[in-house]
Amino acid sequence: MIKINTVKPFSGLNKYELWRSQWADKSGIDIFSYVSDMCSPEDSLLFCRLLFPDFVVVGEAVILENKYDADVFYLG
Repeated sequence: MIKINTVKPFSGLNKYELWRSQWADKSGIDIFSYVSDMCSPEDSLLFCRLLFPDFVVVGEAVILENKYDADVFYLG
């Protein structure tokens, strides 16, 4: 087995730790439990938009779609 860590272990998550402290049996409580209990599907979708934004490719430039303004961006 090879374990692949995509993100360093979290520390200092005050909101999560406060939420976790209310559970008597903490052995089955993890960040997935927190997201399931505290986040709505809408929250998750909005967060995905931050992680996976839309882009516009103009020439050789890749620009965030919500920041692109054709009047400002000039290929000359």
